[in-house]
Parts: sequence; C-alpha cells; structure tokens
Amino acid sequence: RHSETIQMAAFNAEAILKDVSQALIADASETRITKIQLIEESMTRGRHSETIRIKLEYGKDCHLPRSIFYKTTSIKENIIDQSSALNKSETESYHKEALFYKHIATNLSKTGIRIPTVFDLRDHFDEKTFKTDIMLVLEDLALAGFHQRFIHFEKRDVDACIPFLAKMHSLHWNKTQSIEPYTWKKGSYWDIGKRPLRDLSEWPHICERFAHESSDMLQANIKALGSRLTKATPWIAEQMREMSPQTLIHGDFKSGNVLFDDSRQVAMIDFQWTGIGLGVEDVMYLLTATFSLHLGENDYALERSILKMYCDELAKFGISYDARDALKCFKISVLDFSRVVFGEFYRGITPQIIRDAAKIHGEVAYCASIPHFIAFVKYVDKILSELEIDVVFK
Repeated sequence: RHSETIQMAAFNAEAILKDVSQALIADASETRITKIQLIEESMTRGRHSETIRIKLEYGKDCHLPRSIFYKTTSIKENIIDQSSALNKSETESYHKEALFYKHIATNLSKTGIRIPTVFDLRDHFDEKTFKTDIMLVLEDLALAGFHQRFIHFEKRDVDACIPFLAKMHSLHWNKTQSIEPYTWKKGSYWDIGKRPLRDLSEWPHICERFAHESSDMLQANIKALGSRLTKATPWIAEQMREMSPQTLIHGDFKSGNVLFDDSRQVAMIDFQWTGIGLGVEDVMYLLTATFSLHLGENDYALERSILKMYCDELAKFGISYDARDALKCFKISVLDFSRVVFGEFYRGITPQIIRDAAKIHGEVAYCASIPHFIAFVKYVDKILSELEIDVVFK
C-alpha cells in the first residue's frame, strides 16, 4: 500500500525505539532507526490510528528483523456520548484486532495460515469511554517473501485466495465458542450492528445524474432500489444472523489486505473486522470488490465456479458444503453489503466523484469506474428482484 518516507523528527523516535526494542528483545542502546515510512492508507481510512514501517539497524550481527510495522491507536478523550455507531465501531475495531493477535493469531499460524507475527502489543481500551491506547509491533511479511500486492486482481489472483480462505474458515466451521470472547460477535465492517441502514431517499436523484451514462438508470425498478433495499433490510439482517454455518471470517478480505510471494502463496493482514460470520461473506467481498463488471452474467457463472472451488477446498478438510447453499448465502450477503454501498459509498455520488475516487480507491470494483458503478447497481437489482419473487417484505 502507499507509503511516504518522512522525517523521524515528526515522531517520538525515542518512545518508538523503546517499544520496538522491548518487542524484539534487543538492546536499545545498540539499535538504530534508519527510516520511517508512513502508510498513507492508515491515515486516510483510520480516524485515530496510524501505521508506520520502520527500518532498523543493530549494533551486532544478529538475526533480528531489519524492518517491522508499528501500529498505534490513541484516543484520550471520552467519545462515547458524541460519536456515531460507525465511529464507535471503528474505535473498538482496534481493540478487537489486538485481541485477535493476542488470542487467535498464534493458533492460525500453527496451521499454516500466513499472517504477520506479533512481536509485542499493548491493549488498553475502556469500554465505557472508548479511551484507547493500543500498540502493535508486527512482522514485515515482505522479509518472508510476501512482497507482491496487486491493486487490481485478475482471475488467477482470486483463484489463489480461495484455498487460503477455505483453510482458514475450516478451522472454526460451526465451532466458534472458543473464539467468541476475543472477536466480533458478527464479523465484517458492513455488519448492520456497526453500520445501520441510512436514508436512501435520494437514490432516485442519483439515478437521474447517471441517466446520460446509461438509460438503464431511469428504469423504474432501478430508481426504486433505495426504497426496495430499505424494505428488505430487516429480513436480510435476520437471515445474516440465522444462516449457517458460522465460522471465523476476515471481514475485509480485498486486494489491499492480501499479499503474495513468488510462488503465489497467500498471506493476509489487517484484522480489525475479523469475527464470526458466514465463510461466503469473505468470498462475496473478494468478488464484489474485484469483478463487478462480470458478476451475475450467464446465470451467475463466475460466482458458481468460484463457489464450487471453495466447496471443493472445504471438502479437503472434511467439510461438506453444498454449492447451491453457498450461492444462496452469497446472494443475501451481497444485499447485506449493498446496504452500506448505497447508503454510504454512493451517498451524494456523481459521475465526477467516481472518476476522482477511482484514482484513490481503484482497488474496489464497485467504485473503479462509471461502468463498474452501473454494473454493480444492476447486479443488486438482479439479486433483489429474484428474492422479491419468493419473499414479501413489509
């Protein structure tokens, strides 16, 4: 992800060096920080947290890492009475990530799931005031060969991720009690408990703004998508709570959080939204953020092929999961996610905003271009129209 080399004077290098030396069990007097790189995405997408990559030198020839990641979160004021549900959830997500590294990560790593090793952590979180002081010293996976990151995924990149997801999901498939105290009761950043339904009454006006891009945006069913999603949301939320099987999911599995080595092995990072959920939610988000131009085509041919691969990989771990059930859960997961896309990401959107945003957030296909935007809108309409045949929403 994007980074910027900055002057060390901008940070409290002495305090950082103390934390890092303690984490690595190194002599601070003989350890030197040679470079600090600010991870820009940590500032643009996190209100209270920042992540830096630190290059290190040691006084003696040793096997300590020459580069680590240092992630800190600090909130000193009481925000509980003045924050939205989203802001509170984002703040708590840093605490959840620390709990993940403290209680879950080691067991995942032992099974071959490649994630950063945590060298040290500090986790002070007040559930009443949300005052927060969290520090993570993490492995730089590039030193282990995971140096490739692709903003735009191709089909082969998705194919490489599916066995990884299936293996991770298999570990807690219908067995989540042991991890529930240490993670979100409902994983994913778009869960309705973290991001409630927002007013979608402006959607018909948004459709009119895009009419010159595609006349399909003026179709009655498309212009009514806002009200249709609003009516369907309670039913969708109930289904997401009740559908099974539940397992441990990443909750934000997109190209920006996936690393590859030269042999196409996969590693993943960022666990703020990891929690309990449907395994296909990770698959859904991976595809939705990658292939929105092709989803839904030819009776969901792409989705069916990926989900068959996912089910076949689960079978290697003794798990029987019908691809037809997976597709049903996949579709409802798309609608659950679309609540946030329409209510937040598309709020006030115009063709020019998409053109500008694509330069920054081009890794997510539903914002990658105007054709991607229109394709995703039509995809949601397709799935919701099919659902409306069988379900009457109040």
